[in-house]
Amino acid sequence: MATPIAPYLPTGIHVVIVGAGFGGLTASIEARLKGHTVSVLEKAPKWEQHGDIISISELKPIYPPPPSLPPPSP
Repeated sequence: MATPIAPYLPTGIHVVIVGAGFGGLTASIEARLKGHTVSVLEKAPKWEQHGDIISISELKPIYPPPPSLPPPSP
């Protein structure tokens, strides 16, 4: 099991992030872990899914593996 990440001590810096998409939320988490106070602003009136989907599943190759290389000639 992974060790939890301990946040830094408070810095007194207030970070404002515009947009609650993947980038904004990722930046807000990172800034908070660094000890900053964070506000996230989003123009959408309510929280809705707009096509951004993360899917984590078993990785499968799209193409077959390349054929083995012939042995080097003497």
